[in-house]
Amino acid sequence: MHAGALARVAAAGWSNVLLFETPAQALRLPEPVDALFFHYTHDILRSESAVNAVLACARPGAAVAIAGIKYFPWWFAPLNPWVYLKNRDYNGAPGELRTPWDRIAPRLLDWHITPVQFGMGYIGIGRVA
Repeated sequence: MHAGALARVAAAGWSNVLLFETPAQALRLPEPVDALFFHYTHDILRSESAVNAVLACARPGAAVAIAGIKYFPWWFAPLNPWVYLKNRDYNGAPGELRTPWDRIAPRLLDWHITPVQFGMGYIGIGRVA
């Protein structure tokens, strides 16, 4: 993916794109960012050190948006073993799907969750404290 991104940036002649190939726990950016977007990054959200490193890259008040998977609510709970099995190959911690945002949410202001996909997914928004 990194090689493909490098090729796309070069082909487009973009000079304002920086690409990093590093674990989230080791991420350091040259300057703070105004927004963070987590798209199905369950393992990053389950790692306290990764959350710390990524949040450290943002300015206070930076917008945060998170889209991810979670267990179904109680009315579809019999399907949760399927959710677990569906995600175990993609997530290092697939069993932690009840509240996958619980390590980042306390560090954000104005945190709000909207369930999607009949409750199996979520979109969360907030701001860096």
